[in-house]
Amino acid sequence: MLMSHQEDTLQNPNIRLFVSGYRALLSGNAEGFVDMWAEDGSIEFPYAPPGFPQRLDGKEAIRGHLRKFPEMLHFDRFSDPVFHQSQDPRVLVAEFSCEGRAVATGRPYNQQYISVVEFRDGRIVKYRDYWNPVIALRAMAIPLDTQEG
Repeated sequence: MLMSHQEDTLQNPNIRLFVSGYRALLSGNAEGFVDMWAEDGSIEFPYAPPGFPQRLDGKEAIRGHLRKFPEMLHFDRFSDPVFHQSQDPRVLVAEFSCEGRAVATGRPYNQQYISVVEFRDGRIVKYRDYWNPVIALRAMAIPLDTQEG
């Protein structure tokens, strides 16, 4: 039953694109992940900590940011995503997790994500990535800012 559900899910071209991008990222191919975006696409990180971008506009800005990923984080695995189709067929919500480590410290980077992704013409035009920044900061040994501001 699960296999048939997965096969049905992968019939959705937006889901196929999403899955192929994460397979690329898992193999260390950040460029393959960037290939999912439209030239005018954007990515938002609503929970980004200070010093990290909250939004990147355009494929080149996304490429520049993600180019640093293999030097910062190594992903060992991603869970099978759970997809939720919105009422707008252009928008997909994905829940998934990863296991990995920070390259510089070797500390674990085990994260849970919820991504809200909007597609146009087979490419991503808007990606909102919800994740816990404390997990990233701890993995990379970046001090948590405890000052109220």
